[in-house]
Formats: sequence, C-alpha cells, structure tokens
Amino acid sequence: MHAFIAAKARAGAPPRARSILARAGAIWIWPGVPLTEKRGASSVPVAADVARFWISRLHGPAADEARALRCLAEAVRKLNSGDEAGAQSALDSSGLARLSPDGAALGRALAASLNIAPLELPSANGPRLWTADDVAAHAALFKDHAHAAGLLAKAGGWEESKHPRVPAGSPGGGQFQGGQGGGVAEATGVVEGRSAASGDGGEELPEIPKQRPPTRVGRRAVVRGAANWLGRAKHRRAVAMMHAFSAILEATGWLRDEVANIRSSLDGPKSLEELQRAAEEPAEGYQIHHIVEQTPARADGFPRDLIEAGDNKVLIPTFKHRDITGWYMTKNDDFGGKAPRDYLKGRSWEDRRNVGIDALLRFKVLRH
Repeated sequence: MHAFIAAKARAGAPPRARSILARAGAIWIWPGVPLTEKRGASSVPVAADVARFWISRLHGPAADEARALRCLAEAVRKLNSGDEAGAQSALDSSGLARLSPDGAALGRALAASLNIAPLELPSANGPRLWTADDVAAHAALFKDHAHAAGLLAKAGGWEESKHPRVPAGSPGGGQFQGGQGGGVAEATGVVEGRSAASGDGGEELPEIPKQRPPTRVGRRAVVRGAANWLGRAKHRRAVAMMHAFSAILEATGWLRDEVANIRSSLDGPKSLEELQRAAEEPAEGYQIHHIVEQTPARADGFPRDLIEAGDNKVLIPTFKHRDITGWYMTKNDDFGGKAPRDYLKGRSWEDRRNVGIDALLRFKVLRH
C-alpha cells in the first residue's frame, strides 16, 4: 500500500490514492514536498505561488488551484486544532483526483528514480506538453525532497512505529525521525519557523513576460531582475520558491539562453586559485576574465604570453564580467575622476594587476 494512499484502509474499504497528505503535523504533496511551515507552535501554508507551482506540476493547468488553496488553508486550520483526520478530509475535497498527462510521466520518473511506489491516481486525457528533458528538469526539483519521500512514500504505508519521534526537549523534539538521521521536518526544511518552501515570507514570484521584450534594455531589465530576485531568495533560503521560479524561467522560451547566466550569478566569492583553475575548463554561464585587461595591455606593449598566462585568467559569472567591464569604463573618484581604464594607461603591470584584483573584490567574485 502506498503512503499517499489512505494510511489504513477501513475494513473492507479500498484504499484511496492521494497526491496531498496530512501527516506528522504537516501537509505534503507527493512524494514529500512540504506545503506548510512551522511558525512557533502552529503551521501555516507555504506562499500561494509555491503551492500553485507544486500542484500544477502534478495536476496540470486543469487543476482548480483556487479551490485547492482554499482546501489547504482549511486543512491547516484543522491541523492546528489537532484534527489530522479533518485536515485530510479538507484536502480530499480539493478535487485533485487526476494527474495531468505530464504529471503522470513525472510521477513515473520520480518513482523509478527514488525507488518508491508510483502515485496511483488516474491520468486525465489530453496531449503531452513536456519533452523528456522537461520531465527530467522537474524531477530534479522534486528529488530535493527525497528523504521525506523515503519516509512518506515507500511502499508499505506510513507506520509511526517505524519512525519514532525525537525525544521531547531535544532539538526537533516531537518530530519524526528518519532511518538515516534527521526527521521529516528537518529533511524538508520545516524547522524553527523557517521553511525551505517559502523562506521567511519574503517576496512573491515576479512576473516574467511570455513574449520577448522588443528592446535590449527591456530584455536586460527582465534578466537582471530575475537574477536579483533569485539572489534575495537565496539569502532568505527560500529554496522551493527558487526552484519554482527557476522552472518558470526555463519554460520561458526567449529566456533559455540566459538561464545559465542567471544561475551563475548566484555564485558566492571564491579564492583566486579556484577562479584560476576554473578558467581551464570554461562552462556555460561563465566567461574568461583577464585580471589585467587584455586589449589595453596589448595597446601599451605588454607581451601576449604575459597577458594570456594562466595566472592572469579567471572564470567568473557572465553578469559579473559585464559589470566589471562597465566599471573599467566608468569615471571613478578613486582614480582622480578618471575611468580605471584611462587611469591605467602607461602604468606598470603591477599597478594594473592590483586594480584588477580590487575589481574582483568589489564585485564579490574574489573572496577576501
């Protein structure tokens, strides 16, 4: 019996398959993604956009998401009053009884990947919209919750006796323990009032235009805005919101060439050695950057073998490379009102390298 089927069938009654389950003081969508987070002693639903994202991945555009969100809110109220059965009943009235054709394909892929029983819900009629690559991309998002899937969705059903709670008074007291250390709540981020699904309540998912903006300025504003939003979400540790927004970006055709650049923009600072080693194997979303700018150095007579030496080349995120290039061309009070590039004309290699290192530090590419 599947854990997302009724945990214990009534005598003579067939088990009921479900994609959303109330268990262990929380609400989950198959195979183990939390749709609630803890706030003090109570549970609250994750951000509406996050819940919509996970629901739509399995149930598709035909799902009545507004109804599902109302049922989720009612289930949370029941859960907070200690009525887990009532919470499950509210979830069962959400109308999420069929998987979309794409959701069914995703479910099969996840079941095989995580070695769990498939989600035994019927599939709606209709065309498949996702390619195999789309299914794989979405499966990767769900697999982030594989540990909870192991507790909630393994064939054999949910048996509390097999998952004892952490002793009261201990960190995570009262939560279910997993077979590999850490409880369901810990494994999925529902701890200490912070959820991996919604961070600290921060921002809603930004709107991304489906049509390519006609101007370069407009396109750049969308792309940089997306990167900045993801940076803030990363700082808040809003993991599931980042996943949801990343999937939206990947599904937006005109943005596909920029997705790698957006992702690389989330990199933290690295050591100089790490950046130099990375330059030996260029990767999508990154560009080779010369610590001492190559064209001005050639113009001032420095030899090519010095300019192209390994210790003068680093691999950095594309957006950071563009920002640093722009900085070199912008007047700066630190350089007597001149642009750094103009200031460095006729100066020594050491002076140029010092400014280049400073630029990497300024733009948080190089770790102090």
